[in-house]
Amino acid sequence: MVGRDAIQAVLVKLSECIPELVAQGVGVKLDGLGIFYPTIRNKKGGATEEQMLDSEFNPTSIVEGVHVRFLPESSTLDNLTSRQFMTRSVSTVVKVEKRTVNGKVKNVQVVQSLADFRTANAPSNNSGGGPLPVGGDTEVDPDDGD
Repeated sequence: MVGRDAIQAVLVKLSECIPELVAQGVGVKLDGLGIFYPTIRNKKGGATEEQMLDSEFNPTSIVEGVHVRFLPESSTLDNLTSRQFMTRSVSTVVKVEKRTVNGKVKNVQVVQSLADFRTANAPSNNSGGGPLPVGGDTEVDPDDGD
């Protein structure tokens, strides 16, 4: 079994290599994971042929943004841009709550369906002014490494 330190070392190295290669315009494919690739968004209209032929023209003057995109390889994520995915992701709420975990107070991300969030936070459920109840949630601890 591979230890946590080895996994962390690989991820740190990837976080150094991927941006360097993508900045050179090279897509990076990680088998079984997906492809990281660069995109550029130009100002509306882009550049004219005349501008491109002018030696004084600076192409970066029409660039509005440079982005790194990720395309997952998994066939289970083929519907990533579908209406089904949009419905699922737009129908969830992520909020941060302070919770005690192993004797430490940590910020924990709580993911709830929008319906559960609305039910839990309805004014009639919180007439006492105390903390809002949380029901049917899934916890994700971003500080799990502590």
